[in-house]
Amino acid sequence: MSTPVIQAANMGVDPAEIALRPDWLKEYAATRPPSPEAVVTLTEALSYVPFENVDLRGRVLAEVGKHYREIGESQASVRALEEAAQLFASRNNVHDRAECLVEIGRTYNRQGEAADALIVYEAALAMLLPDGDQDLIRRIEIGIGHIYILIDETEEALRQLESALGRARQLHDVTKVATALNNLAYVHLKRDDPESARKCVEEAIATVDPAAPFNFEANMYHTYGETLFECGRVVEATETYQVAQDKAEKIADVSTLAQCLVGRVRAELKLGRNRPELKDMLDRASAVTSNLNSDRIRASIMRAEVEWFAANGMYEQAFKRQAEAIDLEKINNEFQLKWRLRIWNRRYERYSDEAKDTQDKFLRQLTQSVPGVLYRWQRSPSGREEYTYVSDGIYDVLGITPEQLMGDATTLRVHPSDELRYVREREEALHSGRDWNFEGRFTLPNGREAWLRNESRVSMAMDNYTEAYGFLRDITDER
Repeated sequence: MSTPVIQAANMGVDPAEIALRPDWLKEYAATRPPSPEAVVTLTEALSYVPFENVDLRGRVLAEVGKHYREIGESQASVRALEEAAQLFASRNNVHDRAECLVEIGRTYNRQGEAADALIVYEAALAMLLPDGDQDLIRRIEIGIGHIYILIDETEEALRQLESALGRARQLHDVTKVATALNNLAYVHLKRDDPESARKCVEEAIATVDPAAPFNFEANMYHTYGETLFECGRVVEATETYQVAQDKAEKIADVSTLAQCLVGRVRAELKLGRNRPELKDMLDRASAVTSNLNSDRIRASIMRAEVEWFAANGMYEQAFKRQAEAIDLEKINNEFQLKWRLRIWNRRYERYSDEAKDTQDKFLRQLTQSVPGVLYRWQRSPSGREEYTYVSDGIYDVLGITPEQLMGDATTLRVHPSDELRYVREREEALHSGRDWNFEGRFTLPNGREAWLRNESRVSMAMDNYTEAYGFLRDITDER
């Protein structure tokens, strides 16, 4: 398909001419497959989008990020999508920011970083209102559901995917309904509930318009074959696996193709139809998946090989392959445990960060309402003194930033006439542990003299540190 935008890009027309068209990005994304050349064109076009058009710049960057992911440049993909998300955040554009997070999650998934993907998906979901973009929420729930399937958390996967199915029904999109039903069928199989799985996948097959393009058809029919096999309808399962295999070969889906070959072998053996060609099918399954990083598929091929060896009286080979399959499954179980631990750790970090952000926000609001300075002062056992916290009110009192006083405690200087009294009263309070209150003259950094009142509470901290938590305000007008 060739459009004015594609023609312009191919003919070397100034990208500025493309960028000025309001519909160019949508048209370009819909008609141009991801490639390094497409990334170059989009990046060039971005340079002509005015900086004040933040939303369009964000959308172009998001498209760049998606293209990077599809050509295998994961780190560049995440960088572009994060930059786009920041642009949308600056405009308080919650929807497009959440879209960017979903795309970042997809990129993490491609890298095998399930824990990072889950955290990003959950952050995106938390941004959206329950009655917001139902299709976006549905996509997030499916992404989360797939991760829970990966780590064998089937209860949570079921909850997420049932919610996604409900949203797909609300959208009246038969393809999305069928996709959700197929995902649910897979979860039911993992939960040893083949009858529920069968009902889901049969509804999915009945839902899809046969004339409509549907990329998940091969996977859907494979799932149906699995459910029929587990329900004891082995002859039908064999036929269904063949249908799924034909569809997988048509779209070069090697993962589904291998699983269909394995399913056919197991079904044929179950029916007593043992023949040499079955081993050829298993060898083909191993060959087509040799470049896939899927221990789950490798383990399923091994288990089918065990059945074939045993059926042909090759017990030594069967025991050997069984041992290899068990070792691989142990690795898979350890993998799932590690992912669970990592997800829990990432959640703890996120919730800790959120709690800290909430605490910091509350502290900022509190200090802004106080007509003065809140501070924490500390003296080490060696006698070094420093301010470890100073509120923003310091600027109104001393005309300096909190960082300046925390970087150099001597910035706050007592007037020479009051210095001896200041030191004496402070040391008495520090040694006795009583509250330390002081009124006196101070020389401000700008050279001006001011009367300040200090009220603080003294305490002993860890490792023999002495601390004072206090409040400082300008009382010059009261003198």
